[in-house]
Amino acid sequence: MLVLLAASRVPALRQLVGKDVLAAGPHLKGLLEGWLKVSGKPGSPSVEQSLRIIAEVSGFIEDEYRGDEEYQSSRRAG
Repeated sequence: MLVLLAASRVPALRQLVGKDVLAAGPHLKGLLEGWLKVSGKPGSPSVEQSLRIIAEVSGFIEDEYRGDEEYQSSRRAG
């Protein structure tokens, strides 16, 4: 997630990553939450911390795209 955040802040890399990067955080969060349910064990502090980091970084990535015209039009259409 941190690499994706960095890529979203560098114009040349941002073009390569595209707006699909916005789905990475929620997807990764869903995978980890699913794994927690399947494991049936009490939550791991490191996994809980990872989920918090994913959510924070995902928010920062969304902030990077907020002013982007293409992002705005896709949010209105969806």
